Amino acid sequence: MPCAVILTSHSDDYNIVRAHLSELREETLEQGGVYEVGKFSGNVHEWTVAITEIDDSNASSATETERSIKKYNPDVIFLVSAAVGLKDVSLGDVVVASKVYNYQSGKEEEEFLTRPDGLNTSYKLIQRAKAERKKTDWLARLSPVTISNNHNILISPIASGDKELSGQAVELLELIHTRYNGAIAIETSGFGCLKAIEPYKTIDVLTLHGIAFLINETEENSQSDSRANALKNASAFAFEILSKIKVEEPGSTQPVDGVRIQEISADKLIADIGQQVKDSVSLASHTANGEHHRRFNHVQSLMDNGQFKETIQYLEELKKELWAQADSSFRYRLLVNLGVASLGLGENSTAAPQFIEALHYNTEDD
Repeated sequence: MPCAVILTSHSDDYNIVRAHLSELREETLEQGGVYEVGKFSGNVHEWTVAITEIDDSNASSATETERSIKKYNPDVIFLVSAAVGLKDVSLGDVVVASKVYNYQSGKEEEEFLTRPDGLNTSYKLIQRAKAERKKTDWLARLSPVTISNNHNILISPIASGDKELSGQAVELLELIHTRYNGAIAIETSGFGCLKAIEPYKTIDVLTLHGIAFLINETEENSQSDSRANALKNASAFAFEILSKIKVEEPGSTQPVDGVRIQEISADKLIADIGQQVKDSVSLASHTANGEHHRRFNHVQSLMDNGQFKETIQYLEELKKELWAQADSSFRYRLLVNLGVASLGLGENSTAAPQFIEALHYNTEDD
Protein backbone atom coordinates (compact mmCIF):
# COMPACT_ATOMS: atom_id res chain seq x y z
CA MET A 1 0.00 0.00 0.00
CA PRO A 2 1.53 3.37 -1.00
CA CYS A 3 2.15 5.96 1.69
CA ALA A 4 1.66 9.73 1.82
CA VAL A 5 2.67 12.26 4.47
CA ILE A 6 0.70 15.50 4.84
CA LEU A 7 2.09 18.37 6.89
CA THR A 8 -0.12 21.16 8.21
CA SER A 9 0.87 24.32 10.06
CA HIS A 10 -2.22 25.07 12.15
CA SER A 11 -4.56 23.01 14.34
CA ASP A 12 -7.59 24.01 12.27
CA ASP A 13 -5.83 22.99 9.07
CA TYR A 14 -4.91 19.67 10.68
CA ASN A 15 -8.52 18.92 11.53
CA ILE A 16 -9.66 19.80 8.01
CA VAL A 17 -7.12 17.36 6.53
CA ARG A 18 -7.93 14.74 9.18
CA ALA A 19 -11.60 14.69 8.13
CA HIS A 20 -10.65 13.03 4.82
CA LEU A 21 -9.16 9.96 6.55
CA SER A 22 -10.57 6.84 8.18
CA GLU A 23 -9.33 4.22 10.67
CA LEU A 24 -7.04 6.71 12.38
CA ARG A 25 -4.48 5.67 14.93
CA GLU A 26 -1.87 7.70 16.79
CA GLU A 27 1.88 7.14 16.48
CA THR A 28 4.71 8.87 18.32
CA LEU A 29 8.09 9.24 16.66
CA GLU A 30 11.35 8.61 18.50
CA GLN A 31 11.99 12.38 18.69
CA GLY A 32 8.56 12.95 20.23
CA GLY A 33 6.55 14.09 17.20
CA VAL A 34 2.95 12.91 17.26
CA TYR A 35 1.31 11.70 14.03
CA GLU A 36 -2.01 10.20 13.17
CA VAL A 37 -2.04 7.49 10.52
CA GLY A 38 -5.18 6.64 8.60
CA LYS A 39 -6.49 5.28 5.33
CA PHE A 40 -7.66 7.07 2.22
CA SER A 41 -9.38 5.33 -0.70
CA GLY A 42 -8.29 6.90 -3.98
CA ASN A 43 -9.39 6.18 -7.51
CA VAL A 44 -6.20 4.21 -8.16
CA HIS A 45 -4.84 3.08 -4.78
CA GLU A 46 -5.75 2.63 -1.16
CA TRP A 47 -3.35 4.95 0.67
CA THR A 48 -1.77 4.98 4.09
CA VAL A 49 -1.63 8.65 5.09
CA ALA A 50 0.36 10.05 8.02
CA ILE A 51 -0.49 13.60 9.16
CA THR A 52 1.01 15.97 11.68
CA GLU A 53 0.97 19.63 12.67
CA ILE A 54 4.22 21.59 12.39
CA ASP A 55 5.19 25.01 13.69
CA ASP A 56 4.53 27.79 11.20
CA SER A 57 8.12 28.15 9.96
CA ASN A 58 10.51 26.82 7.35
CA ALA A 59 12.80 25.43 10.05
CA SER A 60 10.00 23.35 11.53
CA SER A 61 8.78 22.08 8.16
CA ALA A 62 12.32 21.05 7.17
CA THR A 63 12.87 19.16 10.43
CA GLU A 64 9.53 17.37 10.35
CA THR A 65 9.85 16.50 6.66
CA GLU A 66 13.17 14.78 7.34
CA ARG A 67 11.77 12.90 10.33
CA SER A 68 8.67 11.76 8.47
CA ILE A 69 10.78 10.43 5.61
CA LYS A 70 12.89 8.35 7.99
CA LYS A 71 9.80 7.03 9.75
CA TYR A 72 7.39 6.37 6.87
CA ASN A 73 9.50 6.34 3.67
CA PRO A 74 6.54 7.92 1.82
CA ASP A 75 5.86 7.94 -1.89
CA VAL A 76 4.55 11.52 -1.73
CA ILE A 77 4.64 14.43 0.71
CA PHE A 78 2.10 17.26 0.71
CA LEU A 79 2.23 20.50 2.65
CA VAL A 80 -1.21 22.08 3.06
CA SER A 81 -1.24 25.56 4.58
CA ALA A 82 -2.67 29.06 4.40
CA ALA A 83 -1.09 31.85 2.37
CA VAL A 84 -1.43 35.58 1.84
CA GLY A 85 -2.36 36.58 -1.69
CA LEU A 86 -0.03 39.10 -3.34
CA LYS A 87 -1.63 39.48 -6.77
CA ASP A 88 -4.05 37.82 -9.19
CA VAL A 89 -5.81 35.82 -6.44
CA SER A 90 -9.00 36.04 -4.37
CA LEU A 91 -9.97 34.76 -0.95
CA GLY A 92 -10.60 31.02 -1.05
CA ASP A 93 -8.45 30.39 -4.12
CA VAL A 94 -5.96 27.52 -4.01
CA VAL A 95 -2.38 28.08 -5.13
CA VAL A 96 -0.46 24.96 -6.07
CA ALA A 97 3.19 25.99 -5.90
CA SER A 98 5.19 25.18 -9.03
CA LYS A 99 8.24 26.75 -7.41
CA VAL A 100 8.92 28.08 -3.92
CA TYR A 101 11.31 31.00 -3.50
CA ASN A 102 13.11 31.57 -0.23
CA TYR A 103 12.98 35.35 -0.02
CA GLN A 104 15.29 35.34 3.01
CA SER A 105 18.23 33.79 1.16
CA GLY A 106 21.25 36.02 1.37
CA LYS A 107 22.78 37.94 4.24
CA GLU A 108 21.97 41.03 6.21
CA GLU A 109 24.48 43.89 6.12
CA GLU A 110 23.39 47.52 5.97
CA GLU A 111 20.48 46.28 3.89
CA PHE A 112 19.05 42.86 3.18
CA LEU A 113 20.81 41.41 0.13
CA THR A 114 19.19 38.44 -1.58
CA ARG A 115 20.41 35.70 -3.85
CA PRO A 116 17.59 34.12 -5.87
CA ASP A 117 16.97 30.76 -4.21
CA GLY A 118 14.05 28.64 -5.33
CA LEU A 119 13.07 24.98 -5.46
CA ASN A 120 10.61 23.26 -7.77
CA THR A 121 7.85 20.93 -6.68
CA SER A 122 7.43 17.57 -8.42
CA TYR A 123 6.78 17.63 -12.15
CA LYS A 124 4.51 14.59 -11.89
CA LEU A 125 2.26 16.19 -9.28
CA ILE A 126 2.14 19.55 -11.05
CA GLN A 127 0.94 17.80 -14.20
CA ARG A 128 -1.75 16.02 -12.21
CA ALA A 129 -2.78 19.34 -10.63
CA LYS A 130 -3.07 20.90 -14.09
CA ALA A 131 -5.34 18.05 -15.19
CA GLU A 132 -7.57 18.20 -12.10
CA ARG A 133 -8.05 21.97 -12.10
CA LYS A 134 -9.82 21.63 -15.45
CA LYS A 135 -12.46 19.44 -13.80
CA THR A 136 -14.92 19.87 -10.96
CA ASP A 137 -14.37 16.45 -9.36
CA TRP A 138 -12.56 17.95 -6.38
CA LEU A 139 -15.66 19.92 -5.38
CA ALA A 140 -17.33 16.65 -4.40
CA ARG A 141 -14.88 16.45 -1.49
CA LEU A 142 -16.36 19.63 0.01
CA SER A 143 -19.51 19.87 2.07
CA PRO A 144 -22.51 21.42 0.27
CA VAL A 145 -22.24 24.49 2.51
CA THR A 146 -18.63 25.10 1.44
CA ILE A 147 -18.92 24.47 -2.28
CA SER A 148 -18.43 27.51 -4.49
CA ASN A 149 -17.61 27.65 -8.17
CA ASN A 150 -16.04 31.06 -7.72
CA HIS A 151 -12.76 29.76 -6.33
CA ASN A 152 -9.85 29.24 -8.70
CA ILE A 153 -7.03 26.71 -8.72
CA LEU A 154 -3.80 28.47 -9.70
CA ILE A 155 -0.43 26.87 -10.41
CA SER A 156 2.31 29.42 -9.87
CA PRO A 157 5.51 30.26 -7.98
CA ILE A 158 5.15 31.50 -4.40
CA ALA A 159 7.48 33.15 -1.88
CA SER A 160 8.32 31.63 1.49
CA GLY A 161 10.03 33.05 4.57
CA ASP A 162 9.67 33.69 8.29
CA LYS A 163 9.54 37.49 8.22
CA GLU A 164 6.11 38.80 9.21
CA LEU A 165 4.03 40.94 6.85
CA SER A 166 3.74 43.67 9.45
CA GLY A 167 6.09 46.40 10.58
CA GLN A 168 8.49 46.07 7.65
CA ALA A 169 5.75 45.01 5.25
CA VAL A 170 6.51 47.77 2.75
CA GLU A 171 10.18 46.82 2.52
CA LEU A 172 9.36 43.11 2.34
CA LEU A 173 6.81 43.56 -0.41
CA GLU A 174 9.22 45.72 -2.39
CA LEU A 175 11.82 42.97 -2.08
CA ILE A 176 9.41 40.28 -3.29
CA HIS A 177 8.07 42.34 -6.19
CA THR A 178 11.60 43.21 -7.27
CA ARG A 179 13.31 39.83 -6.97
CA TYR A 180 10.45 37.31 -7.14
CA ASN A 181 7.91 39.02 -9.35
CA GLY A 182 6.38 35.71 -10.47
CA ALA A 183 5.23 34.87 -6.93
CA ILE A 184 1.49 35.38 -6.43
CA ALA A 185 1.34 34.42 -2.74
CA ILE A 186 3.51 34.31 0.34
CA GLU A 187 3.64 31.78 3.18
CA THR A 188 6.02 30.53 5.86
CA SER A 189 6.82 26.81 5.55
CA GLY A 190 6.96 25.64 1.93
CA PHE A 191 10.64 26.19 1.24
CA GLY A 192 11.75 24.23 4.31
CA CYS A 193 9.74 21.21 3.20
CA LEU A 194 11.24 21.28 -0.31
CA LYS A 195 14.76 21.82 0.99
CA ALA A 196 14.57 18.80 3.27
CA ILE A 197 13.20 16.53 0.54
CA GLU A 198 15.74 17.65 -2.07
CA PRO A 199 18.13 14.67 -1.59
CA TYR A 200 15.29 12.14 -1.90
CA LYS A 201 14.79 11.92 -5.65
CA THR A 202 12.19 9.13 -5.56
CA ILE A 203 9.73 11.04 -3.33
CA ASP A 204 7.26 13.38 -5.01
CA VAL A 205 6.38 16.61 -3.20
CA LEU A 206 3.74 19.30 -3.57
CA THR A 207 2.75 22.32 -1.51
CA LEU A 208 -0.83 23.62 -1.68
CA HIS A 209 -1.99 26.87 -0.12
CA GLY A 210 -5.42 28.29 0.52
CA ILE A 211 -5.59 32.07 0.12
CA ALA A 212 -6.80 33.09 3.58
CA PHE A 213 -5.86 36.78 3.41
CA LEU A 214 -5.01 39.38 0.80
CA ILE A 215 -2.04 41.68 1.09
CA ASN A 216 -4.19 44.80 0.91
CA GLU A 217 -6.42 43.62 3.78
CA THR A 218 -5.69 43.28 7.47
CA GLU A 219 -6.53 40.06 9.22
CA GLU A 220 -9.20 41.90 11.20
CA ASN A 221 -10.89 43.16 8.02
CA SER A 222 -10.80 39.79 6.27
CA GLN A 223 -13.91 37.65 6.23
CA SER A 224 -14.18 35.65 9.44
CA ASP A 225 -14.53 32.29 7.69
CA SER A 226 -12.10 32.98 4.84
CA ARG A 227 -9.25 30.99 6.37
CA ALA A 228 -11.32 27.91 7.07
CA ASN A 229 -12.90 27.96 3.60
CA ALA A 230 -9.51 28.46 1.93
CA LEU A 231 -8.03 25.47 3.76
CA LYS A 232 -11.06 23.29 3.02
CA ASN A 233 -10.55 24.07 -0.66
CA ALA A 234 -6.81 23.37 -0.52
CA SER A 235 -7.33 20.12 1.39
CA ALA A 236 -10.08 18.90 -0.97
CA PHE A 237 -7.89 19.60 -4.01
CA ALA A 238 -4.89 17.88 -2.36
CA PHE A 239 -6.89 14.70 -1.78
CA GLU A 240 -8.28 14.82 -5.33
CA ILE A 241 -4.70 14.84 -6.61
CA LEU A 242 -3.78 12.01 -4.25
CA SER A 243 -6.74 9.96 -5.42
CA LYS A 244 -5.54 10.08 -9.03
CA ILE A 245 -1.82 9.41 -8.47
CA LYS A 246 -0.53 6.10 -9.78
CA VAL A 247 2.43 4.73 -7.85
CA GLU A 248 4.43 2.22 -9.85
CA GLU A 249 4.82 -1.07 -8.02
CA PRO A 250 3.84 0.04 -4.51
CA GLY A 251 6.02 -1.47 -1.85
CA SER A 252 8.97 -2.09 -4.20
CA THR A 253 11.31 -0.44 -1.70
CA GLN A 254 13.14 -3.12 0.25
CA PRO A 255 16.13 -3.31 2.61
CA VAL A 256 19.23 -4.93 1.14
CA ASP A 257 22.21 -5.16 3.47
CA GLY A 258 21.07 -2.03 5.26
CA VAL A 259 20.50 -0.06 2.05
CA ARG A 260 17.16 0.98 0.58
CA ILE A 261 16.71 0.16 -3.08
CA GLN A 262 13.72 1.52 -4.97
CA GLU A 263 12.87 0.79 -8.58
CA ILE A 264 12.41 3.82 -10.80
CA SER A 265 10.81 4.05 -14.22
CA ALA A 266 12.64 5.37 -17.28
CA ASP A 267 10.30 8.36 -17.47
CA LYS A 268 10.92 9.20 -13.82
CA LEU A 269 14.68 8.87 -14.32
CA ILE A 270 14.64 11.22 -17.31
CA ALA A 271 12.51 13.72 -15.40
CA ASP A 272 14.88 13.64 -12.41
CA ILE A 273 17.94 14.06 -14.64
CA GLY A 274 16.23 16.96 -16.38
CA GLN A 275 15.47 18.66 -13.07
CA GLN A 276 19.06 18.29 -11.87
CA VAL A 277 20.43 19.66 -15.14
CA LYS A 278 17.96 22.54 -15.03
CA ASP A 279 19.08 23.41 -11.49
CA SER A 280 22.75 23.39 -12.53
CA VAL A 281 22.00 25.62 -15.53
CA SER A 282 20.00 27.96 -13.29
CA LEU A 283 23.01 28.34 -11.00
CA ALA A 284 25.32 28.92 -13.95
CA SER A 285 23.06 31.63 -15.31
CA HIS A 286 23.96 33.94 -12.44
CA THR A 287 27.57 34.05 -13.65
CA ALA A 288 26.97 34.02 -17.40
CA ASN A 289 27.76 37.29 -19.15
CA GLY A 290 26.85 38.76 -22.51
CA GLU A 291 23.74 39.93 -24.29
CA HIS A 292 23.06 36.49 -25.77
CA HIS A 293 23.00 34.84 -22.35
CA ARG A 294 20.65 37.48 -20.99
CA ARG A 295 18.05 36.26 -23.47
CA PHE A 296 17.59 33.22 -21.20
CA ASN A 297 15.97 35.40 -18.54
CA HIS A 298 12.83 35.37 -20.66
CA VAL A 299 13.08 31.59 -21.00
CA GLN A 300 13.13 31.20 -17.22
CA SER A 301 10.12 33.47 -16.85
CA LEU A 302 8.11 31.44 -19.39
CA MET A 303 8.93 28.12 -17.71
CA ASP A 304 8.19 29.43 -14.22
CA ASN A 305 4.68 30.20 -15.51
CA GLY A 306 4.28 26.76 -17.12
CA GLN A 307 4.35 28.14 -20.69
CA PHE A 308 6.36 25.26 -22.14
CA LYS A 309 5.08 25.48 -25.73
CA GLU A 310 5.94 29.18 -25.81
CA THR A 311 9.34 28.35 -24.33
CA ILE A 312 10.14 25.86 -27.10
CA GLN A 313 8.98 28.29 -29.78
CA TYR A 314 11.16 31.06 -28.33
CA LEU A 315 14.19 28.78 -28.01
CA GLU A 316 13.83 27.48 -31.59
CA GLU A 317 13.74 31.06 -32.84
CA LEU A 318 16.76 31.86 -30.68
CA LYS A 319 18.58 28.85 -32.11
CA LYS A 320 17.94 29.95 -35.71
CA GLU A 321 19.13 33.46 -34.91
CA LEU A 322 22.25 32.84 -32.85
CA TRP A 323 23.41 29.20 -33.10
CA ALA A 324 26.07 29.77 -35.76
CA GLN A 325 27.84 32.49 -33.76
CA ALA A 326 27.14 31.15 -30.27
CA ASP A 327 29.77 29.77 -27.91
CA SER A 328 29.59 26.30 -26.32
CA SER A 329 28.12 27.61 -23.08
CA PHE A 330 25.24 29.27 -24.91
CA ARG A 331 24.54 26.12 -26.98
CA TYR A 332 24.59 23.97 -23.85
CA ARG A 333 22.09 26.22 -22.06
CA LEU A 334 19.80 26.40 -25.08
CA LEU A 335 19.66 22.61 -25.53
CA VAL A 336 19.16 21.95 -21.84
CA ASN A 337 16.30 24.42 -21.68
CA LEU A 338 14.73 22.79 -24.72
CA GLY A 339 14.95 19.47 -22.90
CA VAL A 340 13.39 20.85 -19.73
CA ALA A 341 10.56 22.46 -21.71
CA SER A 342 9.95 19.14 -23.49
CA LEU A 343 9.70 17.46 -20.09
CA GLY A 344 7.20 20.10 -19.10
CA LEU A 345 5.00 18.94 -21.98
CA GLY A 346 5.47 15.28 -21.02
CA GLU A 347 7.56 14.62 -24.15
CA ASN A 348 10.29 12.56 -22.46
CA SER A 349 11.37 10.84 -25.69
CA THR A 350 12.11 14.28 -27.16
CA ALA A 351 13.86 15.55 -24.03
CA ALA A 352 16.35 12.67 -23.73
CA PRO A 353 18.28 13.30 -26.99
CA GLN A 354 18.26 17.04 -26.28
CA PHE A 355 20.01 16.44 -22.95
CA ILE A 356 22.48 14.07 -24.62
CA GLU A 357 23.30 16.60 -27.35
CA ALA A 358 23.74 19.30 -24.71
CA LEU A 359 26.52 17.28 -23.06
CA HIS A 360 28.71 17.80 -26.12
CA TYR A 361 28.78 21.53 -25.37
CA ASN A 362 29.24 21.33 -21.58
CA THR A 363 32.69 22.74 -21.02
CA GLU A 364 32.24 22.91 -17.22
CA ASP A 365 32.18 19.16 -16.58
CA ASP A 366 34.23 16.19 -17.64
